[in-house]
Amino acid sequence: MRGGPMRHVTIIREPVGRVISAWHYRCHNPNFDCYHVRSEFRTFRQYTLSRDGKGTALSEWVNITFDQYLRIPEYHNVQTRVFAANLAPYMLSENEMKNKKLLQESDFDRAISVLSRFAVVLVLESYSISLLMLSLNIGVDLDRDDFTHQRGDHSPIYSTAKDILSRDPYGTMILEANAWDLSLHSWASRRLCLDIRSKGLEAHPVVLKDTHICRSDLNQ
Repeated sequence: MRGGPMRHVTIIREPVGRVISAWHYRCHNPNFDCYHVRSEFRTFRQYTLSRDGKGTALSEWVNITFDQYLRIPEYHNVQTRVFAANLAPYMLSENEMKNKKLLQESDFDRAISVLSRFAVVLVLESYSISLLMLSLNIGVDLDRDDFTHQRGDHSPIYSTAKDILSRDPYGTMILEANAWDLSLHSWASRRLCLDIRSKGLEAHPVVLKDTHICRSDLNQ
């Protein structure tokens, strides 16, 4: 991830939604761990064996609560860490493990430096504008139906959970623990809007429909 220009594409997500989504998905949850984050976390394979009566009984496992999950540093600032240190999700950097220090401003700057060389940086919450920018960069024409959300908010259960858990004290806890990812999301949103302006797309119907997303950047 070092060197000249990149032709890669990535998508950034706001921290509250990402943290809550990860909790609801197996593999991204310490009770169904596919990334071997910590030896004491139950892996997804261990869970399936237990469920099928071939391993330790499920009742004997100690499940990590959502509150505990929010305090585990491996699950903080995942996006910043991935781009700053070229790590798999939920892995701590060598500096974090060796010096017991969490991500610092230099790590954030490194993540921005890497992302700056990506061909396109999209933003999940700016779905339509991101899709427009991606289509232009890869040369694919889109129809109106392509901009229709197939699954707007995962499920009613997820939507309800996000509404509840994004409130205090959880909302504040998530944002404080993922401050670098919050800044990364702000940077990505601004870059997307500036890319729209650089391509002269301010009057495009898709952009006008979501004009509130880029209002401050497009009016400069």
